[in-house]
Amino acid sequence: IYPPILAIDIGGTKIAYGLVTNTSPFPTLLYQNITKSCKGKEPLIQALKKIYTECQDQIFKDASLPPQHIFIGCPGKIINNIITPNTASQLWSYPHEFDNINIQTLLQKAFPKSCIVKIINDAKAQMVGGILQLMQQKSIKPLSNTTIGYIGLGTGLGGGFCKTNQLKQFQFYTDGHIFDILLNINGPNTSMAENVLSSKYFNQYIPSYKPIEINRTPVL
Repeated sequence: IYPPILAIDIGGTKIAYGLVTNTSPFPTLLYQNITKSCKGKEPLIQALKKIYTECQDQIFKDASLPPQHIFIGCPGKIINNIITPNTASQLWSYPHEFDNINIQTLLQKAFPKSCIVKIINDAKAQMVGGILQLMQQKSIKPLSNTTIGYIGLGTGLGGGFCKTNQLKQFQFYTDGHIFDILLNINGPNTSMAENVLSSKYFNQYIPSYKPIEINRTPVL
């Protein structure tokens, strides 16, 4: 029996996580949960430790092996495991806390040394998960050599473009940061897409705005 994989999505408002089977061609969801997001390095590490322990206890109920592979979707533009400055403000407890941080080294502290931890941009992780889910449901036509776009509406605005093939290999054309696009919205004035296309805009300019939960099934 192969140990299940622990998948974690770190968001600006909540952390979603779950256990999936390490099987091909598609994994099966075994367990899922969410918890409130936290700000700062040490609080984040402690939150991930609790998640691992919770999932480990859940696995032992089924007499299975603890997860050895952990995949994390994390805010920020991540290059060679380093977070580019000013791209992970959702994680900050103070300005620029995660700038130039090796996020791989930092988050590895939350798990046993024997665990293999892989981290990618959260929008990329969501895009891959959504595409695989649609493939499994046979809800879409074959996607080989097709450019696919994804928009993730969360605390910020993420997304990107990629291509995939029949082997479910992905080639990304953006880094998961649609919100880095400059928009021309008021004549000669420009604004970052994140500032006008996410909850940050509504919270700032429309005080009475209250977010609601919607069906998060990916749509292509």
